[in-house]
Amino acid sequence: MDAEEFRKCGKELVDMVANYLETIRQLPVLPDVQPGYIRDLVPNEAPEKAEKWQDVLKDVEKVIIPGMTHWSSPHFHAYFPTANSYPAMCADILGSALTCIGFTWSLRYSLKCQKNLYRGAYARHMAESPMRIVCCVC
Repeated sequence: MDAEEFRKCGKELVDMVANYLETIRQLPVLPDVQPGYIRDLVPNEAPEKAEKWQDVLKDVEKVIIPGMTHWSSPHFHAYFPTANSYPAMCADILGSALTCIGFTWSLRYSLKCQKNLYRGAYARHMAESPMRIVCCVC
């Protein structure tokens, strides 16, 4: 996949996710499937060639979504809502793109510093305490 195909597939995925979330109210909250239902819906062997992206998205709609409990449904009243907002999804994309193994501070200095500053800012805002420097390495 090159950058142009990534852009195209990403736009299609965003549309699919937005459509899912816009229509989730109409879906049954709990799946109406039996254990093993997927065996009848997918091939027994892996494909020889990669499938088209549109076919993958169709499989998600046909195979995956019907077997899910829809936590984001307004009719789901168990447990707690998940981080499933549009801003959270955008942050997931950005986090995946910028990801790095951060076993030393120098490998992800700016990300660590930003996280500490934001954490401090949020904590100060919530506690309504006076402004202080929180990140000592920035």
